[in-house]
Amino acid sequence: MTGTKFLLLDVLIRLAKREDISIEGAALEDIVRACFLFVASPSVLTCPLAERIGYEEYEDDITGVTATHRGLSLPGPQMLLKEMIEGLMAEKSVPPALKNAWPDLSHEDYMAGLWAIRCILYALQWSTFDAEHEPQYTEERTRRFIAKTIEQLREFRATGEV
Repeated sequence: MTGTKFLLLDVLIRLAKREDISIEGAALEDIVRACFLFVASPSVLTCPLAERIGYEEYEDDITGVTATHRGLSLPGPQMLLKEMIEGLMAEKSVPPALKNAWPDLSHEDYMAGLWAIRCILYALQWSTFDAEHEPQYTEERTRRFIAKTIEQLREFRATGEV
């Protein structure tokens, strides 16, 4: 990948794979923050926002199995950004600012947008549960998996069932 916006993606993908991205004298959070600022350009508006973003590790036992999760976070409240999006998904209506800007934005479209962001954030985080249970995909297996999922999507379109 080339271009400054892709540096953020490259670093997040490497972190999700638990690859080393260390730079001598730089904290991991500062590396991630710098990559965000490559996308948004450092300014008096963006630097304070970047300062609030982290790449942290937290444990939970929501499923009854203790798992360690590592991903983009808000270190103050110790919250993964994926969890923040899940909280927004619990809202029953589209926020007024969005509804005013896009009057035709349905709650279903709003939920689909949040769900897509949640999926991206989940894909960019690492967890012990995933590391232990996720299969490794070859390129051929990936193509078969995508083709099978496309068939499930087509079935849903045709019948409303999966």
